[in-house]
Amino acid sequence: MNSIRIDPNLFEQIEETKKFFALWESDKKQEAIQILLEMVKKYPDNPGVLSLAAEFVNEAGDVQLSDEYIQKAIELDPEDGYAYVVKAIMMAERGMLHAAFDLIIEALEKPIKGFMVIEKAAMTYKKYGLLDFAEKAYLRGFDVLPENEGFWHGYAKMYKDAHMFDKYFEVLQSAVKKRPGDSHLWSELGITAGNLGKSEDALLAIERTHELIQDDAEGFRKLGLLYQAVEQYEKAEEYFRKLVQKEDNDSRNWAYLALLLKLKGDEKGAKDAFDRAVKVDKSHKDVIKHLSERPAMKSKELVFAKNADSKFKVFYDGYKAHVDLKELIPKLDEIKVLVGIDWLTNYSLRFVEPSDVDGMFVFFSGFLVARQELSKALGVMYRAIEKTPNDPNLWLNLANTLFKKGKLHGAHVAFKRTLSFAPDNPEIKRALGLISVNLKLFDEAITYLEDAHSANLGNFDTARGLAYSYLNTENYEKSREYCMKALDINTSDANVYGFLVMAEQGLGNSAASDEALKKCQKLDKDIARQYEEARAPLR
Repeated sequence: MNSIRIDPNLFEQIEETKKFFALWESDKKQEAIQILLEMVKKYPDNPGVLSLAAEFVNEAGDVQLSDEYIQKAIELDPEDGYAYVVKAIMMAERGMLHAAFDLIIEALEKPIKGFMVIEKAAMTYKKYGLLDFAEKAYLRGFDVLPENEGFWHGYAKMYKDAHMFDKYFEVLQSAVKKRPGDSHLWSELGITAGNLGKSEDALLAIERTHELIQDDAEGFRKLGLLYQAVEQYEKAEEYFRKLVQKEDNDSRNWAYLALLLKLKGDEKGAKDAFDRAVKVDKSHKDVIKHLSERPAMKSKELVFAKNADSKFKVFYDGYKAHVDLKELIPKLDEIKVLVGIDWLTNYSLRFVEPSDVDGMFVFFSGFLVARQELSKALGVMYRAIEKTPNDPNLWLNLANTLFKKGKLHGAHVAFKRTLSFAPDNPEIKRALGLISVNLKLFDEAITYLEDAHSANLGNFDTARGLAYSYLNTENYEKSREYCMKALDINTSDANVYGFLVMAEQGLGNSAASDEALKKCQKLDKDIARQYEEARAPLR
């Protein structure tokens, strides 16, 4: 998890909040959660505390308790945007993307009480590759906190990370107007301008950076990179040498100098600097070796982005010409390695004709699912469904993806939407029934699974699900019936015998319950012990 900042507007600088974050970021999760639980007891009517607890208790796996906390937070302050964003994060984690993103929009329309509402909204969108949505969140933040450092840095970095350098440059230009004293933004503007060949902007940024920086390592690093970007290599070397004199025990500083010397053609000097980098920190030996063997280039990120441009054009030309996808997909893998998924699913679309955008989203989603990039795949699916909300295949693909990844709440919603297009489809009903069992929606599970069973889809999982659902609705007769049907198919599932233990006891058949328990014990003694204890009140 990224470093977490405390919002005093939400948590009123409660001392325990600081202790919680310190423990959580030190990976002492259980101790941190205990602090949260104590905070809730101490401040039961503080919506900020309840929202904080909901978010992290949910992350720790206690869905029911987190739901209780967030509901209470919203009831205490219906205008608290932070609570709505936290609820949206929880829903997104469960795969309920449409509802989650709708809730974020609602949260951003409420009075903004602190920066965490904006940051969490933007980061949630970014997680799913929805950069245009994240941009809207940041723009909302600028409405209320126009000079906030975190917003501008996060907003700009989002496009840098996605290798969208034209957009990154544009955002940096806006940022320095709002934060003219921010040396980080000016130096990033200069480096980006230099790499893009915008020499006039780069020189202005160098001038402003000189005015703002201190004579420290960070300042020397910024100026070295700035002069390197505008190809003033002698000046760049001057500042990188000042850098290594200031901090000679940081391997990154020696690597900066080595790469600059390589650009200048000084191979011996570059080798000496690379050797010094390894000597300072042997744990980075492989990375430094890779850098030393790589061809000299002013901005590898920009080079990679240009390579990605050309590779995507080749891919798209082939896509339009109906070339075999087996030949085309390796191009996408190369692009993904070069510049990442966000470039692929956002910036690459500038090459795509409007009539192909919908199809490209569908294609991207399948590509990403196959590569186990679930969050970004879900973001692309969300885009596709937003554009074509009545396509049953899109909803079915979304439902299956969520189900396979264990995001059952989201799969439940998506399968229900799929069923609305084909209300008599027994396969969808069976899937919904099995999900409903896991979500403990037993009456709903019975309805769907009985329909599936009637349509001759009565396999072991269907019978097992019905046995368990009827048991939990105290219909012991029907539970026993489906236990027997399940055991006709598979006699090696200890839990089915456990269901039978409970069903027979519920019907007053102690001998039959004992017999089922013996069979359960032969398969799994621990499971058998659980059912033996559970049936005790029924005897």
